[in-house]
Amino acid sequence: MGTCPFHDNSQTQFANGDIHNVDCPSCGAYRISDVALSDLRNLRTAPTGWRELVRRSIARHTLISTRDTRALTT
Repeated sequence: MGTCPFHDNSQTQFANGDIHNVDCPSCGAYRISDVALSDLRNLRTAPTGWRELVRRSIARHTLISTRDTRALTT
């Protein structure tokens, strides 16, 4: 079980399969795929647009996907 890639004081639970429910005091509560979470673990700081991506995901009740995170990091 991982945590938010940018904040150690968060908690994560598996929803089903490769989906993580992350509860982070700094970022908020969001859902993210296992591969997307792994991609972000290699970064030292949150990429530009991360907070907006999380806010949009929370507002729309959508999953943060690998496509989303790779768009931020490439």
